Amino acid sequence: MGTLRATRLRSTAQRSVMLVIGQKSDWADPGIAAEVADYHYVDFSELDQTLMARIQPDTVVSSLFGHGFDAIDIAKQLYQLGFTGRYRALTGNLPNPDMVRREVAQVAPGLDFDVLNFLAPKITLH
Repeated sequence: MGTLRATRLRSTAQRSVMLVIGQKSDWADPGIAAEVADYHYVDFSELDQTLMARIQPDTVVSSLFGHGFDAIDIAKQLYQLGFTGRYRALTGNLPNPDMVRREVAQVAPGLDFDVLNFLAPKITLH
């Protein structure tokens, strides 16, 4: 995307603030999405009231399982902090995502949570 177009996009689009939990090196470059969203990468250990007040994220994203934490840990913490935005856990091929959704609903009732499957489709070359 050209610099001028990206600048216009940033100035006209409503900016979304996203908190990405996990080591930044574990995540691919957000690419074009970075043009319309503010991304903040933090470790799970940094997730506290001070951070949430400073960043004020609309959306929190993490992998389903991270280094020393999982989505249940994050959901509990977000619930305790009074987070009212969206929380999405990314995973590959999960056989029963509804089980995870139910577990999160038990520890964080009312949290806007979902599991997103980000498994790349298989490509067959002929």
